[in-house]
Amino acid sequence: MEVRDPHILLPQLVRTCASSGTRFSKALFVPSISTYNKVTSGDSIIPSDLSVRDLSWQFNLQRIWEKIIHNKDVVVDESSKMNRFHPLNLPPYEFLYEDGSSSNPANKSLSFSAVMPSLPLTIRWLRDCVKENPSLRLQVLVTGSLHLVGDVLKLLRRPG
Repeated sequence: MEVRDPHILLPQLVRTCASSGTRFSKALFVPSISTYNKVTSGDSIIPSDLSVRDLSWQFNLQRIWEKIIHNKDVVVDESSKMNRFHPLNLPPYEFLYEDGSSSNPANKSLSFSAVMPSLPLTIRWLRDCVKENPSLRLQVLVTGSLHLVGDVLKLLRRPG
């Protein structure tokens, strides 16, 4: 099987969606949980070993995404990686409704994307964002492996 090249796939995704009037305001890069734990339902727990996860692929995707959005190279602050994965350091809820105009690649303020440490944590964070701001409406496009898409579908089946 050929390697999926994000330098080819991400720009094509942006162009194809833009040609039909769909623009992305945010991108979240998340590892598939099936790689680490079995997802059985929306009640799957948030893993406790988040700080030992290798999220280098997600950070690479984030760099490529920001380059597409800003039309120039952007440096992701690698020194804060370990601290960023702690659940208390997730993006603030306002991240979802910022328009991106405050984004400043020169000072590493990337308001178009974020790397999230786990899929269950991301789903919970998105739900909490909507609870915090009930007028917020989200449309989510999930791309990636069938494992990732399947995990999302299982997590969304959570009762409640």
